[in-house]
Amino acid sequence: MNLQEQLLNAGLVDKKRAAKAKKEKYKKNKSNRQQNNAIVDRDKLEIQKQIAQKKEQDRLLNLEKESAARDKAILAQIKQIIQAHQIKLYQDSEETVSFNFQDGKLIKKLSISLKNQQQIIHGFIAIAKWEQIYYLIPKSIAEKIIERNSSYIVLLNDISNLPIEETEIEDEYADYEIPDDLMW
Repeated sequence: MNLQEQLLNAGLVDKKRAAKAKKEKYKKNKSNRQQNNAIVDRDKLEIQKQIAQKKEQDRLLNLEKESAARDKAILAQIKQIIQAHQIKLYQDSEETVSFNFQDGKLIKKLSISLKNQQQIIHGFIAIAKWEQIYYLIPKSIAEKIIERNSSYIVLLNDISNLPIEETEIEDEYADYEIPDDLMW
């Protein structure tokens, strides 16, 4: 028997007062439970917010790591491409010339063969730079490197934009006359 029932039996409290006290106790417990639920909900929201922030930080960190790994892979590809496709500057039997070119703000000089010099001038060969060493590479390989990172190509002449003088064009059929009655 609880205290309320004992007081009722002793006649110290009437039924109305007992019911009122019971109701107040129930309301008080209910409001305490609601407050506790609100605190628990607030804590759950805070924890969810912290979890979301942690996930976002992890995602950004993973993106940075992936980007760094991608950059490292691209550099390895560029190094491998340059070393695999480099053209010798000159053969021992060839006549060499000094070829001057611009690397950033500096003028650099390479000793290369006459053939390579002409190919560089006409845009068939490019000059690439890897770890302060200059390499001659074919134009097609230079274009592949430019797709990955253009800073490794020091010189690639593009003669397609240059005006062509008529004296430079060799016409194989210049000695032949075109007949008047030729139909196209």
